[in-house]
Amino acid sequence: MSGPPPSGSLAERPPLQTVTTKSEAPMSTPTTTGTGAPRVVRTRPRADGRINPTTEYSGLLSTVRDAGLLRRRTGFYYAMFGALLLALGGIVTGFVLLGDSWFQLLLAAALGIVLTQFAFLAHEASHRQVFESGKANDVAGRTLANLFVGISYSWWMTKHSRHHANPNVLGKDPDIERDVISFTSEDAARSRGLYAWLTRRQATPSSRSSYSRASTCTSTASAPSSAAARSTSGGWRSRCSSPASASTSP
Repeated sequence: MSGPPPSGSLAERPPLQTVTTKSEAPMSTPTTTGTGAPRVVRTRPRADGRINPTTEYSGLLSTVRDAGLLRRRTGFYYAMFGALLLALGGIVTGFVLLGDSWFQLLLAAALGIVLTQFAFLAHEASHRQVFESGKANDVAGRTLANLFVGISYSWWMTKHSRHHANPNVLGKDPDIERDVISFTSEDAARSRGLYAWLTRRQATPSSRSSYSRASTCTSTASAPSSAAARSTSGGWRSRCSSPASASTSP
């Protein structure tokens, strides 16, 4: 015969509550239940049909916080850091034992992956996600970035702060400036040589066709036909049927 459910079991927890605001209100403001239980906050457009982005975000943020999705997972970061240290130690040991061998290239690839994971940990620390203390997060970020990865933490913080201030805004977000990858059709059209070859292959197969078509049409409209022919391969140019297609491509 089964006994009473253990403390904290699902049987004792309050059910998930759904809170819906009234559309008749001037603004759809999320409401709270006061029980402390996780809840889903649903907002509706105002009576005039307009949606308030701030209110929509507030409702989403309340739902995410109540679900515990923003709580720090310090144990996870400790475990990840320990695993990465073990992996780094194994790679260094392999470098020493292999000596003069082409297999060192395999270890170099593994080292790149491990150092990238250290960079991700530095990113989490910069967002104050690892520790409660801001100073502790800064120390962790500087140590991981400068000592393990080999990049300037101050430089990266400046760059990343500019990105978050203007995400995906041309001319303001440094993360979408043209480097190896082109983020706009105009950048793709200006690609030459190896850059053009990489740009044609950076998109997924499903989106490459429309992306290439937009780049080709932009290039054809902004440059003489001979220059456009030199900067594009046959596949790009043949897909551009009219200048109007550039405005309809993503």
